[in-house]
Amino acid sequence: MNITLSVERTAQIFEALSGEPAADHESLCATAARTISSLLKKGRDYRFREEELLHAAGCLAYYRYTLARQSEGTASYKAGDVSVTGDIKATTAAARALLDDALAYIADCLPQRGFCFKTV
Repeated sequence: MNITLSVERTAQIFEALSGEPAADHESLCATAARTISSLLKKGRDYRFREEELLHAAGCLAYYRYTLARQSEGTASYKAGDVSVTGDIKATTAAARALLDDALAYIADCLPQRGFCFKTV
Protein backbone atom coordinates (compact mmCIF):
# COMPACT_ATOMS: atom_id res chain seq x y z
CA MET A 1 0.00 0.00 0.00
CA ASN A 2 1.51 3.32 -1.05
CA ILE A 3 1.29 6.30 1.25
CA THR A 4 0.88 9.92 0.25
CA LEU A 5 2.59 12.15 2.77
CA SER A 6 0.84 15.34 3.77
CA VAL A 7 2.48 18.41 2.25
CA GLU A 8 0.92 20.56 4.96
CA ARG A 9 2.43 18.48 7.76
CA THR A 10 5.78 18.32 5.95
CA ALA A 11 5.67 22.12 5.69
CA GLN A 12 4.99 22.43 9.43
CA ILE A 13 8.12 20.40 10.18
CA PHE A 14 10.11 22.45 7.67
CA GLU A 15 8.89 25.66 9.31
CA ALA A 16 9.87 24.41 12.76
CA LEU A 17 13.37 23.57 11.53
CA SER A 18 14.01 26.61 9.36
CA GLY A 19 12.08 29.35 11.11
CA GLU A 20 10.88 30.38 7.66
CA PRO A 21 7.17 30.70 6.74
CA ALA A 22 6.18 27.37 5.22
CA ALA A 23 3.82 29.11 2.78
CA ASP A 24 6.88 30.58 1.04
CA HIS A 25 8.34 27.09 0.47
CA GLU A 26 5.31 24.93 -0.30
CA SER A 27 6.73 23.50 -3.55
CA LEU A 28 9.97 22.55 -1.77
CA CYS A 29 7.95 20.71 0.89
CA ALA A 30 5.73 19.02 -1.70
CA THR A 31 8.77 17.78 -3.60
CA ALA A 32 10.35 16.44 -0.41
CA ALA A 33 7.14 14.63 0.58
CA ARG A 34 6.90 13.05 -2.89
CA THR A 35 10.58 12.09 -2.82
CA ILE A 36 10.31 10.25 0.49
CA SER A 37 7.11 8.53 -0.67
CA SER A 38 8.77 7.42 -3.92
CA LEU A 39 11.76 5.92 -2.09
CA LEU A 40 9.68 3.56 0.05
CA LYS A 41 9.70 -0.17 -0.55
CA LYS A 42 6.65 -1.18 -2.56
CA GLY A 43 3.81 -3.30 -1.26
CA ARG A 44 4.01 -2.37 2.43
CA ASP A 45 1.66 -0.54 4.75
CA TYR A 46 3.41 2.57 6.11
CA ARG A 47 0.49 4.18 7.93
CA PHE A 48 2.00 3.21 11.29
CA ARG A 49 5.26 4.97 10.34
CA GLU A 50 3.70 8.16 9.00
CA GLU A 51 5.17 10.47 11.68
CA GLU A 52 8.71 9.22 11.04
CA LEU A 53 8.23 9.52 7.28
CA LEU A 54 6.87 13.05 7.63
CA HIS A 55 9.84 13.98 9.80
CA ALA A 56 12.20 12.66 7.12
CA ALA A 57 10.35 14.67 4.46
CA GLY A 58 10.57 17.83 6.58
CA CYS A 59 14.29 17.27 7.13
CA LEU A 60 14.81 16.71 3.41
CA ALA A 61 13.00 19.96 2.61
CA TYR A 62 15.11 21.81 5.19
CA TYR A 63 18.35 20.31 3.86
CA ARG A 64 17.48 21.28 0.29
CA TYR A 65 16.59 24.77 1.51
CA THR A 66 20.01 25.16 3.17
CA LEU A 67 21.73 23.90 0.02
CA ALA A 68 19.95 26.55 -2.02
CA ARG A 69 20.99 29.21 0.48
CA GLN A 70 24.58 27.96 0.59
CA SER A 71 25.34 29.70 -2.69
CA GLU A 72 24.95 32.93 -0.73
CA GLY A 73 27.95 32.00 1.45
CA THR A 74 27.71 33.65 4.83
CA ALA A 75 24.24 34.96 5.58
CA SER A 76 24.17 38.37 7.18
CA TYR A 77 21.35 40.71 8.04
CA LYS A 78 21.47 44.30 9.16
CA ALA A 79 18.71 46.33 10.77
CA GLY A 80 19.86 49.75 11.85
CA ASP A 81 22.89 49.37 14.10
CA VAL A 82 22.28 45.67 14.68
CA SER A 83 23.75 43.05 12.36
CA VAL A 84 23.56 39.28 12.57
CA THR A 85 25.94 36.97 10.73
CA GLY A 86 25.54 33.22 10.41
CA ASP A 87 27.61 30.54 8.78
CA ILE A 88 25.36 28.88 6.21
CA LYS A 89 27.85 26.04 5.65
CA ALA A 90 27.58 25.07 9.31
CA THR A 91 23.79 25.29 9.03
CA THR A 92 23.88 23.03 5.97
CA ALA A 93 26.07 20.52 7.80
CA ALA A 94 23.62 20.50 10.71
CA ALA A 95 20.70 20.06 8.30
CA ARG A 96 22.51 17.13 6.68
CA ALA A 97 23.03 15.53 10.09
CA LEU A 98 19.30 15.90 10.81
CA LEU A 99 18.45 14.34 7.44
CA ASP A 100 20.89 11.46 7.92
CA ASP A 101 19.41 10.75 11.35
CA ALA A 102 15.85 10.83 9.99
CA LEU A 103 16.77 8.52 7.10
CA ALA A 104 18.52 6.12 9.47
CA TYR A 105 15.34 5.94 11.54
CA ILE A 106 13.28 4.89 8.49
CA ALA A 107 16.03 2.76 6.91
CA ASP A 108 13.91 -0.38 7.19
CA CYS A 109 11.34 1.30 4.93
CA LEU A 110 13.88 2.06 2.20
CA PRO A 111 15.41 -0.35 -0.29
CA GLN A 112 19.11 -1.08 0.00
CA ARG A 113 21.04 1.54 -1.98
CA GLY A 114 24.46 -0.10 -1.90
CA PHE A 115 26.09 -3.46 -2.08
CA CYS A 116 28.81 -5.42 -0.41
CA PHE A 117 30.96 -8.40 -1.29
CA LYS A 118 30.87 -11.39 1.04
CA THR A 119 32.88 -14.57 1.01
CA VAL A 120 31.21 -17.90 1.38
